[in-house]
Amino acid sequence: MTRSRAPINLGDDNDEDDIDMGALAKASAPRATPDQASIRRVAQESGFTSRGDKRQRRRRRRSPYTVTCGIRASEDMRVLFQDLAEHLNLKDAEAFELAILELAKAHGTAEHVERHAAILERYLSAD
Repeated sequence: MTRSRAPINLGDDNDEDDIDMGALAKASAPRATPDQASIRRVAQESGFTSRGDKRQRRRRRRSPYTVTCGIRASEDMRVLFQDLAEHLNLKDAEAFELAILELAKAHGTAEHVERHAAILERYLSAD
């Protein structure tokens, strides 16, 4: 059982079946643009506030924390680390730097402590 498909008839010379695409396309009227004063008035009535002049906004300084340091730790140590950082009101990256400094002071050499200070100085002077 084979079914045959209806022919498409694209190459026929019969013009009565041709569709005029221009007649189908509606010519849309150009949209009216509301004036800026009415937009501001409606926005203020709705509770929206202006962000002000974008040129006057200050750019945030670029963060020195650009490298991800993924380490394996137990879940309890991760929670403890984050609790300590929160207790000290530090971000995780800042708490990590403090931990490195304390590790350098307790078990490192004077060179390690100096390198830590030099790294922080470089980041602070970049502001």
